[in-house]
Amino acid sequence: MKRFLICNKCAVIMLVIFIIIFPIIVLLSLEYGFIPRDIGMAIVGYGGAIIGGFLTLYGVWWTINDNNEKRKKDLELQYCPVLMADIIENTEVKYRLCSEITILYNHGWFDDSNLEYLNSVIKLSNVGRGEISGISIKIEDCNVLSATPYELIKNIDLQNSYILCDGLFEFVPINGNFYLYVGVPNLRKEYRGAKEKYVRIDMILNIFISGVFTTDDQEYKLHFYIDTYYRNDDVVHDVNTMTFMKVK
Repeated sequence: MKRFLICNKCAVIMLVIFIIIFPIIVLLSLEYGFIPRDIGMAIVGYGGAIIGGFLTLYGVWWTINDNNEKRKKDLELQYCPVLMADIIENTEVKYRLCSEITILYNHGWFDDSNLEYLNSVIKLSNVGRGEISGISIKIEDCNVLSATPYELIKNIDLQNSYILCDGLFEFVPINGNFYLYVGVPNLRKEYRGAKEKYVRIDMILNIFISGVFTTDDQEYKLHFYIDTYYRNDDVVHDVNTMTFMKVK
């Protein structure tokens, strides 16, 4: 009842005013003889019956509409998609529904046109009871956390890094998977040597998904680190220390 009054505040106020004013007008007309008493009382009774019938119909309509809204919300909760994240080996990927996180250093030592793809892949799984009808991934933050030599922290510029194929795949079924590959630039040959070079990148992604039965998008935050070691002609890299949480 309280919710009904809150949702229909204006209608209730107008109705109360009408219920108070209508009999007063009729009774004043009786007092001054504008209309006969029996007709006036009949008008009051007839008006009361109309108002009562209107309230009954409106109450039934509001109840049906409210039940439909509750049912819709229950269906959204019951059949909404839910994301889970994990780090797996690249060799475990069988069906490649994927996007690529392209890291660009914008540094003379590294070749941004020659990427090395990490052995690890970020696996996003739809473990909910509803299909994903849209998925979008945005880079919130990307910076060099540590490096060897130390000067690379200041000289590497990651602002041109981007997500390749973002939004290309709109549908992820129940128990379906979506993969994020990570590509980092190779060290140019003239800068390779016995002294190891190391870059650690701190990255935060915002992931937005919408469901078939849901009206509001869900937002997730994915935080992870990318470690890359450049040793002579070898490149050792990995994704680790990942945290994943739902924001809304």
